[in-house]
Amino acid sequence: MIRTIILFENKNLEDLHTAYWNCCGGTGIVSNGSITDPGTLPGSSINFLKDLVDEVNFVGANTGFGSTKHVTPELRQNMSEYARHIESLHFYNSICFITKKP
Repeated sequence: MIRTIILFENKNLEDLHTAYWNCCGGTGIVSNGSITDPGTLPGSSINFLKDLVDEVNFVGANTGFGSTKHVTPELRQNMSEYARHIESLHFYNSICFITKKP
């Protein structure tokens, strides 16, 4: 559901710290004496947001330029809906703001 909503609205995701909690599908704050990265859990909100970071940087990673004016028709065919529609991600303590392109 979140994946669909993001394409249509500017959104924020709150309470991201819960991705670390066992009761919410996380692996816990400390495991074997070290912090467990919820980004390694398939389907976690943190993992999803890390993937979106890659999508936001798709053009620059593939062209060497941050501007979409350098996107070729071939490259545009390989862009996901997220790469086409998300302008930026802003992370703060336990929250992420997702801004759509105009």
